[in-house]
Amino acid sequence: MKGAARPCKAVSVGAFVVLLVFAFAGHAFGNKEPKFAYVANGGSNNVSVYTIDSTTGALTPVGSPVAAGLVPASVAVDPSGKFAYVANQNSHNVSAYTINSSTGALTPVGSPVAAGFFPVSVAVDPSGKFAYVANDCGNVSCSASTGNVSAYTINPTSGALTAVGSPVAAGTFPVSVAVDPSGKFAYVANGCDVSCSVNGNVSAYTIGVTGALTPVVGSPFPAGSNPNSVAVDPSGKFAYVVNQCVSNVSCSNGNVSAYIINSSTGALTLVGTFAAGSGPVSVAVDPTGKFAYVANINSNNVSAYAINPTTAALSLVDSPVAAGTFPVSVAVDPSGKFAYVANFGSNNVSAYIINSSTGALTLVGTFAAGSGPRSVAVAGASCVPFAAHRFTVEIDLHSPSQFDIHGSFKLGATSDGINPLTEAVTLTLGTYSVSIPPGAFRKDGRGFEYHGVINGAFLEMEITPLGHNRFLFEAEGRNANLTGTTNPVELDLSIGDDCGTTQVHARFRR
Repeated sequence: MKGAARPCKAVSVGAFVVLLVFAFAGHAFGNKEPKFAYVANGGSNNVSVYTIDSTTGALTPVGSPVAAGLVPASVAVDPSGKFAYVANQNSHNVSAYTINSSTGALTPVGSPVAAGFFPVSVAVDPSGKFAYVANDCGNVSCSASTGNVSAYTINPTSGALTAVGSPVAAGTFPVSVAVDPSGKFAYVANGCDVSCSVNGNVSAYTIGVTGALTPVVGSPFPAGSNPNSVAVDPSGKFAYVVNQCVSNVSCSNGNVSAYIINSSTGALTLVGTFAAGSGPVSVAVDPTGKFAYVANINSNNVSAYAINPTTAALSLVDSPVAAGTFPVSVAVDPSGKFAYVANFGSNNVSAYIINSSTGALTLVGTFAAGSGPRSVAVAGASCVPFAAHRFTVEIDLHSPSQFDIHGSFKLGATSDGINPLTEAVTLTLGTYSVSIPPGAFRKDGRGFEYHGVINGAFLEMEITPLGHNRFLFEAEGRNANLTGTTNPVELDLSIGDDCGTTQVHARFRR
């Protein structure tokens, strides 16, 4: 997730060992309703908390801002919506908080944990097991030094962070870190040196079972002038980096670099650059993977783009939409309905409704924040918990690794139904996660069916209505990365705004 700008399925699986324990009704995956927004205020050293109106996207403050460290530069929320993390630039540490599931209020988790020098960006992996922090400066002097990335494990009960070894080297002035949806790779945007005489680049890492980072072969990969933010689309196929450009480089406006991600190695292939406004500093991709948004700090606006699902190319949706003064961070609500922009210069947050067909933004209003807001994050995904669900799973960790899921679920009383033809379907099984975008399923008799390859895994999925809001669910996969999956195995399923999660015990064939 972006901090602030720096000044200047499948095949036969009959041979699997059968998972013997059934999983019955469980809790919803994360705190999906209601939704909360969090803003790190770098000038007032605190975090503003808001509830989000699920119809309009408007923000309502929750109590007074919560204390953070010195110059909090970035805030991130874990996928379950239970914990929030803030990178404190000038106190060189990371604050952890638990989130009140009813109010959104934050409660500190112990004392802040040490990071590297000048941490400016924090991100949590999709499994919620690991957190990563980009440390802008590798030494105290910060004179054209090489920064690094700190890795942490997350305690699933308390949210506390524990460092994973020593920070790993990145490029010059790493300012933004993001993790791909599969949890296999992490990417860091490295800004240019003090003089900006050369372009920055993007470091890529594989994520190990322990959360440790290992540089991808060929890393770092080229970017434009002064990269300032990196984001990965929900399919894990594309990455985007905004290049801010600076006054002492011969360019008037910045741009966005688009990359295709090698699903096996994590390597990046640059496919093109696309014009942005003046001084782009933050990029976010919506949860459907159809749209991207860029905050332009010098032109005080937000650019909206449609994403070509085959080439990763960006097409401007319309003219940039006005934001506040010096917009420095953009985030999209996980339901894909709203976008939020933290405006550093006007001490507020702009809220927008996203047109689900075109991606265009309509301003809802601006809402007061603390002094110098530098980062915004959103918790929740408007999810209606399943009323009940029951699954069996078979797992084989031999190469190629395989899984087989059979079960059923019943929609919650407030659900408005599901339609896999038009809604995203996301499945997490242990350490493996996949998101199937809207339009990928097809109608098959009474039910819905998907066959395809995502991130190198061959998948089959079937969702069949049984009547009375009950559905049969079956999924099979081969070449799915289940490395590190242990008992109890967590299974999460979401279809549009309906979801459920549970844990089961497995016997593995290894």
